[in-house]
Amino acid sequence: MENVTNYIKLENHTLFSEEYAYIDCKENAADRLFIDEKIRVRFGSHYISTDKNYTIVFCKIKKKDREAFKRALGKMTNKMLLMGYRDYPEFCEELISSLTQERKAS
Repeated sequence: MENVTNYIKLENHTLFSEEYAYIDCKENAADRLFIDEKIRVRFGSHYISTDKNYTIVFCKIKKKDREAFKRALGKMTNKMLLMGYRDYPEFCEELISSLTQERKAS
């Protein structure tokens, strides 16, 4: 399956870290992927959708972990499909598309 864009890099002005928002499920499927890639993630707030099974997680990572972070999130689609979240690719596509368009409009 083709990788789905399931994260957005947020604007920040620090030298050693980057901030992201990514789409996960309520069971925190990404945690295991981060452990497998040996990435230290500092979690911020979570937005939990009441009508969907997904959460938007805000986090910080070290800049040196950028590629491993992206690699881990690249594995999310398959993991989510195996967990039974069949609409994950469509949900990500719709949400990321709407957020990207809002950013361009601002």
